[in-house]
Amino acid sequence: MSRRGAFVDIVALLKMGSILALFLLLFIPIGCLAQGCQVANERVEIKENNPVGYVVTTIVIDPDYIMTVFDNTEWFEIKGTELLLKKSLDYEVETTLDVSLHCIRNGITEKTTRVYVTVLNLNDNAPTFKQSAYNFTVPEDAKVGTSIGHEITADDLDMDTIFYKLSGPIQAATDHFRLSSVNNPIILVNQSLDYDNYNYTQLILTARDTQGEGVNGSHTATATINIEISDVDNKPPLFLPCRKVGVICINDGYTTNVTRSEKVTGALDLKPAPLYAIDGDTGINAPIEYSLVTENTGGIFAVDSASGNITMTRAADNLGIILLQIMAAQADDLLKYATTTVQIEVVEKNNHPPTFEKKNYLGTIPAHSAIGTLVTDSSSPNRPLQVFAADGDFTDRINPFLTYAINGTTDFTVSRDGYIKNNALFSSPATIRFSVLAEDTTTGEKDSTDVVVEITPSVAPTTVTTTTTLGPGTTTTSGTGPTTTKSPGTEGDKVPGGGYSATDMAALGATLGVILALCLAGLGFLIHKHYGDQIRNRMSKSSGDNFGGSEDRTEQLIDDDDDADDPNSGSAEVMPTSISYGVENTVSKDPFVPDLVLGASTANVFANAEPSNVPHAEKPEEGSDPDDKKEVKSILTKEFKEDPGYKSVWFREDATPEVVVIQGVEEGEADDGETEEGYNQDDDDDDEDQLSPNFLGMNNDNNYSDNFSQL
Repeated sequence: MSRRGAFVDIVALLKMGSILALFLLLFIPIGCLAQGCQVANERVEIKENNPVGYVVTTIVIDPDYIMTVFDNTEWFEIKGTELLLKKSLDYEVETTLDVSLHCIRNGITEKTTRVYVTVLNLNDNAPTFKQSAYNFTVPEDAKVGTSIGHEITADDLDMDTIFYKLSGPIQAATDHFRLSSVNNPIILVNQSLDYDNYNYTQLILTARDTQGEGVNGSHTATATINIEISDVDNKPPLFLPCRKVGVICINDGYTTNVTRSEKVTGALDLKPAPLYAIDGDTGINAPIEYSLVTENTGGIFAVDSASGNITMTRAADNLGIILLQIMAAQADDLLKYATTTVQIEVVEKNNHPPTFEKKNYLGTIPAHSAIGTLVTDSSSPNRPLQVFAADGDFTDRINPFLTYAINGTTDFTVSRDGYIKNNALFSSPATIRFSVLAEDTTTGEKDSTDVVVEITPSVAPTTVTTTTTLGPGTTTTSGTGPTTTKSPGTEGDKVPGGGYSATDMAALGATLGVILALCLAGLGFLIHKHYGDQIRNRMSKSSGDNFGGSEDRTEQLIDDDDDADDPNSGSAEVMPTSISYGVENTVSKDPFVPDLVLGASTANVFANAEPSNVPHAEKPEEGSDPDDKKEVKSILTKEFKEDPGYKSVWFREDATPEVVVIQGVEEGEADDGETEEGYNQDDDDDDEDQLSPNFLGMNNDNNYSDNFSQL
C-alpha cells in the first residue's frame, strides 16, 4: 500500500470515531456518567489573612457516597457541600496548600480528588532594619561625596520596593549629609565638616514600602544614625578669651600694672584673665609651650614655658608702659603657633584708696519724668545729685581711672562723673534705695555708698494769661502754673528750696524785651528830630537825582531871589520844602522831598546876594559904621544886567543859552572873601554846607542849557 493510501485510511477512522463519540453523548443517559463525588474547583487562589471558615470550593456528593478530608486536616474541613479553611493563611508562612479528598461508598474509597490552594500576598508587613541604631565616625577633613560607612537597608517580608529618607533634629547639621539615592541608603558627606561647629550629629533614616507618603496601607520603619566627627590637627593654638570673627577667634591682649621700685612676688595678675592658650584643634588638645618673643626692658619679666605665668625678675625703675609679646606653640609642631601682647604699666605706689565723700546721698525726682532725667540733690533742688569718691593719690583728688556702678536696681544709671539719671518711668511717689560702687580700674580698690531717691508727685501745668497795666495798678503774670496777681515791685514766685521758676524767668525776659524795644524807638525818634536834616543833606550829596533836576533847583533859586525883592521877606530865607514846577510853569512845593540842598547850601552861598531891583551897592566909605549891613546883590535874576563886574544867572525862556562875562571887578567885591576862582571851585572847598556856582552845571544837559545862561 502506498503511503498516500495509508493516510487516507487514518483520516477516515478519525471521522468515524468522532461520530461515534457524539452518538454516545446523545443517546446514553447522563446518570450513567456519575462517579459519586465531584468538586467545583480543584485549583483555588486565596488572599492571605482570610477569615476562619473561608469557603475554598463547593462539592457534589451522590446518594450513598460520602467525602472526607484525607490530609491537612488542621487547615481544611468539609461541612455539607463546602470545603472550608480552619485557619487564616499567611503568605509569609505558607505560599501554597493542597488537600486530598476521598469519595467513599460502603466504606470503600472509590475516588480520590486533590484540591490545590495558592496563597496571594498582601502588603501587611512593615519594613524592618536589622538594628535600631547605627554608629559611624568620620574625620572632619572628609571630602564631599565620601561615604561614611556601609549600606543600611531595611527588609520587607512582603518583598515590596523600599524608599529611604534622611532627616535629623538639627537641620543645619543634617545638611552636611545626604543619601546616595532614594532606594540606595548609603550616607555620603554633602558639605565640608568642621569639628568645632559639629563634632556629633544624630540622623534619622526612614524606610517606607510605598513611594508616596501617607498612602493607604503604607508602612514605615526608622533607624537612628549616630555620626561622630573626629578632629584633625589643622589649626594653630589660640589665646583665651577671644572674640569670633568669622572662623577666626581673635585675642585682644592682656593688661596689668606694677609699682615702680617694687618687685611682685609670684605671677602677675592680668586682665581680663590669666594668660592662657589652647590648641585650635580642641578635639586633639595638643600640649602648648609659651615663650617671650620680644622684651626690651632689660630682663625685668619672664614667662613660664608650661603655664604661661608672667613673673618679675627684678623691680622696674622707670614709669611708663612696657609691651611684651608672648608666643604659644604646639609642643609637637612648633609651626602651629599664635602670639599676643601683654601691656604692663609701671605706676607710682598707691597710698590712698578711693573714698566717697558721703556715706549716704539723698536725691529727688518727680514722677512721670522722662528717661534720662537727672536726679536732683535734696539739699539743693537746683543742683543735680552727684556722687563722688575722692582719691588722695591725686592733687585734685580726682582719679581719672575711677568708674561708678549701681548695685541693687536697674531703675537708675550713673555716669562716669557720678551723675545719676533715671532708667525707668515712675508713675507714683515712692522711695528707692540702692548703692553706688566706685572702683579704681588700675588698682582694683573699691568703695561704696548708699543712695536714697524720693519719687515726688508731679504737678500738672496750667496755662494762664499775662496782662500788664501802665498805671500804678497790678500786673498779672503768665506762664505755666497757677495764675497770680502781683502788685508793682512784688517779688516773683519762687520754686521750693529757693530760686525762681522757668515761668518767672520767661516773664522777666519778655518784660525786659518790651522795655528795650520802647527805648530803641524813643532813641530813633530823638535822632530823627535833631539830626534828620543833616542826615538827609549827606544822603543828597551821594545821589543828585534824589532831590529833583537842575531845573527845579534853579527855579527855586530864582524864586528865592524874587522873594528877596519882597520887602517883607527880609534876607534870603530857605523854604522848608522843595519846589517843583507844575502845569504852565506854576510852582508847587513837594512836602515829600527834603530840601537839603536849598536848606544848607543856598543859605550859605546866597545869604549876602542883593535883590535884582536894588542898585549896585557901593563899597562902604571909610569911617562908616561897621555894623551897617552890607548891601547884597542877587546873582539870580530875570533881567539882564550889564553892570561892570556884576555876575549873575539870567533866565530867559525865549533865548538860547549864552554865557557873557562882564569884564572888570567892582571895587569892594574882594571884601566878601570870594574871587572868580572861588566861584568855580568844585571839590577844593572843605565846607560841605557851601554851594559852589558849579552846582548849577552838575547836571548840565540839553534840557537845562535851554533855560540858563551864566554871565
